Amino acid sequence: MFCQKCGAENKDGAAFCNACGAALVTIPEQSTIESKPQNDQSVPKIQTKEEIQTESVSGSTPISPSKKHGIAFWAAMLIGIAVVVIVGAAILSVTTGNTPKYQAGDVITDNTTDPIGILILGYNQTADQYTCRPILQKTDGSWGYFVAQFNTTTGSRAVLEANNTLLISHIADPTTITTFDMNNPPMDVMFYKLEGYYSQTTASSSQSTSTQIGPHAAPIYQRGDIVWFLNNDPGLGMLIKNYDASSDSYTITWVDENLDETWYHDTDPNLLGDEVENRTYVESQYPYKVGSADPNNLLSYASTAPLVLTGSGDNVTEFDTPQSGAYIFTSTYSGQGNFVVWIKDSNGYTIGLAANTIDPSTGTKMLHLDTDTYYSEVTANGPWTITITPPL
Repeated sequence: MFCQKCGAENKDGAAFCNACGAALVTIPEQSTIESKPQNDQSVPKIQTKEEIQTESVSGSTPISPSKKHGIAFWAAMLIGIAVVVIVGAAILSVTTGNTPKYQAGDVITDNTTDPIGILILGYNQTADQYTCRPILQKTDGSWGYFVAQFNTTTGSRAVLEANNTLLISHIADPTTITTFDMNNPPMDVMFYKLEGYYSQTTASSSQSTSTQIGPHAAPIYQRGDIVWFLNNDPGLGMLIKNYDASSDSYTITWVDENLDETWYHDTDPNLLGDEVENRTYVESQYPYKVGSADPNNLLSYASTAPLVLTGSGDNVTEFDTPQSGAYIFTSTYSGQGNFVVWIKDSNGYTIGLAANTIDPSTGTKMLHLDTDTYYSEVTANGPWTITITPPL
């Protein structure tokens, strides 16, 4: 006879399986059981091994229909549950992978010194994209300006989160943000915070006073002064060519700055000619002197003279490009360890690597730059020199 638990063969009549120890159950031959009087105590015939095998083949001991249905039902249930679990896990993995780090109203950036951040306006889970817009910092440290020329856009969630890891502020109601035209910015916009650019205090103290710009007051600018509306070196400016006391007005022209900090006449055809502007307007809207140049000896083209930056250790330096084109960066490093130079534009976006070496070395890289303000971000453990050569 065979064990019903483990299937091992045992001697006929054995009470327990010699393999697993389970109690052995004998299966009576239903067709050979005769009806006996209740007082007949005879024991039913015990089946032999051959009889059991014959029944297994012929199916003389069928499984009840109710048991067949139960097995199929529970099998279907288990398969159904497994499918639900697998599908649910897949959905959960996708959903978890696309969970946005930021929410609407968050202002994010890649560094705490950049006065231009990214305001998150919403998130589209289907496209896995943020809706966002550049936002500018005020001189009081708050975030409150949109630039009309920088529209709302969408960007990859993964890319934005990877490149902007810092949550620096939150705007509860983005509809309250003021929008201005970049050609006529307010005076409390913190365009640059690097290198200690103008704060609210320096802005107010540096601006012309009411007695200086009032009617009949002496002009505060002289011939050759280059003025601008920000207290930094923007790479362009308004050159004062003359002052006419009878009309209380300045004759001005527009100039750009070369890498070597010399000035040349703006190459924009719309700004080549001289203009006459009211003195009060000029002194109130352009209250900062950023350079000087002789109007009689003003270059009419951009210089190809290189700009040389020197330093030791980590450093961030601003420079302005007078024209678009391929700029050559030649770097010399005399320190130990890593020497890395990233070039970023005025919005804080990375343009490329100007240097990436280890230990003392000299190397050259070429990057295409537009006419703009850029920053070189240096990571180093010793002295270095970077020579930036403009396009020919």
